[in-house]
Amino acid sequence: MHKNTLQRSAVGETLTIKGYTYGMDVIVHIGVLRLTNNYTREQIHTDLLSRGIPISEREIQYLYEVYIALLKCSTKEKLDKVMPKILENGGIVISLDRVQPEKGNETL
Repeated sequence: MHKNTLQRSAVGETLTIKGYTYGMDVIVHIGVLRLTNNYTREQIHTDLLSRGIPISEREIQYLYEVYIALLKCSTKEKLDKVMPKILENGGIVISLDRVQPEKGNETL
């Protein structure tokens, strides 16, 4: 085998999104830290580095955007399942709470 040959695992490839270096585990971890724990990009960066995952803050932003896209896909699927019940009940009520925006990010 040549020294510069890249070997990939077929099973491992199913755990990543084509074109991305990091697996779904890292993408989900970033999303959970951001949405559930309200971590900043810097805090997520520190967390990942402490786990031995070399990554830049910019890459964290890219992967967070991937997480949001995946979340939206799954949300549409869930919405399609519950929409008949929503229509049967005459709609839904949405409540908003005032949120302090993270520096540099927009909010409602």
